[in-house]
Amino acid sequence: MLSKRYFLVTGITNRVGLFFGSFPFKLNISERYLYIPDKVIRHGFRRLAIAIFYTSYLGIQAYLKKVEGGLTGFNFTVLFTYLGILLCISSTFFLIDAQGYCDTVNFSNNFISKNMSKTFFENLPRNLARSYFINYLANSSSPSLAKEVTENKIKTGKWFSTYNPETNLIGKLWDTFYTLMNLGALGSLVTSLLHYVLFPESPIYITSHIDTTHLTWKGNLLLFLTSTIFYFFAIGHAIWNGLMHGICILTYAFFVTPFVTQELCIGRRSYRSRPELRQIENLLPVYKSVELLHSITMKSYGAIIVPAQSIFGKVILLCFFMVVRHGGELIESSNYSLLLILTSLGCCMFIFWSVILRFGGYFYTRSIRTVRSWKLLTLSQAEKRYLAKVGKSCRPLRIGYPGYYKISNLSMLKFWQGMAKGVCRVLIAIV
Repeated sequence: MLSKRYFLVTGITNRVGLFFGSFPFKLNISERYLYIPDKVIRHGFRRLAIAIFYTSYLGIQAYLKKVEGGLTGFNFTVLFTYLGILLCISSTFFLIDAQGYCDTVNFSNNFISKNMSKTFFENLPRNLARSYFINYLANSSSPSLAKEVTENKIKTGKWFSTYNPETNLIGKLWDTFYTLMNLGALGSLVTSLLHYVLFPESPIYITSHIDTTHLTWKGNLLLFLTSTIFYFFAIGHAIWNGLMHGICILTYAFFVTPFVTQELCIGRRSYRSRPELRQIENLLPVYKSVELLHSITMKSYGAIIVPAQSIFGKVILLCFFMVVRHGGELIESSNYSLLLILTSLGCCMFIFWSVILRFGGYFYTRSIRTVRSWKLLTLSQAEKRYLAKVGKSCRPLRIGYPGYYKISNLSMLKFWQGMAKGVCRVLIAIV
């Protein structure tokens, strides 16, 4: 169900990310799978070391600004210190479990591209759940039904027989949005470099500590070119690292969510898939395959959720504080670019994380409804016994890290409550 356009744009994103050292894997566009080239892991660790060094510099700079009493510089450096920590965490997860991440993405792409358009059994003919079901029927009072399930030729058709990802309107809109994300990343890179060119003495830049009064024009030019190239790669590394995470998350949510909440839910008025998908011998194994895919995905991304929420909250509060506390100073000094960056960064991160939390609650609620809807199936006695046994192992899907944190329907409201308390305390402190 993923179009050629999707993999073409993903391939371009991947090549640009490899150029900046944002992740340690490469996409084979023709075969549509990720793999780890030689020496890329070492290159990724070198970029991670630079990111850790620069984040440490920002932390030291924030401490020095606090000692000096420069509140504006302190807040600004603390803001970018948090962003640097978030970058280091995401890069570390990429590098430590690079092969596991590749397997997760390959499994997801294979499921979306093949298993959602062809039957699960055509790709996995020895599926344990189906074999268990056939053996159960053969040993019960319905051996004829077991033979019918085994020889049913309908199972070789497509779940979505009329869906063409190349011509489907929703697929085209998704590919367009995907392309716009890449253009937005390019625009962010240009804007960030423009900020450095205009304000090289900002405390977040190392050049703010270099005295250029004694340098010749050649020395100034060499310093400018060297620092610009450094920040070009550093900013590109950060942007494409986040872009790759966003693409994977959005692709998974965009395709898997309607499949689970609509096509596998019994009792809806209309479906896009064939009715054979909702037969008991197909329904449970397909859901188990989605459950397996979700479990593998959460192992790769679940551990990032907890530190990400903490850092997102701190960055949002700091952005709003700086806009409220120092907005007048920025306007008087005509520093409109910084004011725009702070406002847009705080709003975008607040909206993005709110959407993530709301989606997690929605996904969990609808997966519960999907599992409970199977009671509406018209089944024989043998199929009811099979559903009673195998259906107990089908758990509702939940986003989070097992044993530590799971997103619920109240997660977004609690996040908003924390942000409201933080903003109110900031306003009280200013007054």
